[in-house]
Amino acid sequence: MASRTLTVASRDGKAPARLTDSAALAVEYADRLLLATARDVHSSAAAKVFGATRALGAARVERSHDGVTGAVYGGVSTVARATSRGLRTLASRGVGAPTETTFTGRQVLSAVNGLVGAELDAVDDPAAIRMGLRGRWTRRHCRPRGPRRGVPGSDRSAGAVPARAQ
Repeated sequence: MASRTLTVASRDGKAPARLTDSAALAVEYADRLLLATARDVHSSAAAKVFGATRALGAARVERSHDGVTGAVYGGVSTVARATSRGLRTLASRGVGAPTETTFTGRQVLSAVNGLVGAELDAVDDPAAIRMGLRGRWTRRHCRPRGPRRGVPGSDRSAGAVPARAQ
């Protein structure tokens, strides 16, 4: 299926989200969610194992293990944060295609905003989508047609079905 190309409109005078912004966002969440989860699971499993061997005098080994794994997880996290900052810098310089130029890009942005949109908006991320109707929907599509149901003085009662829908 061919990807449809759409025009890019900036929101509130801001540059549109770019592919490099999306990559930076993915790296940030990989660090915060995946790496943090792996570190916590590893720590929990190690505590169980070392808890059983602590009586045999494995406290020194446990401290060494915790130091090495802390350094490794900390190093990976530092690299992820640096990579994210580098990608954000590239995006601010215009590197990377605007994400909203393709239909698929818009779908991905919509899905991401459905998951973490409030957080993106709070930190003023370029991938944040302001709430509103997009595309072919305009104000004229949102106006009620005719008198409203259940409103006193209306010609439709609460249970009435419009003639065109019968």
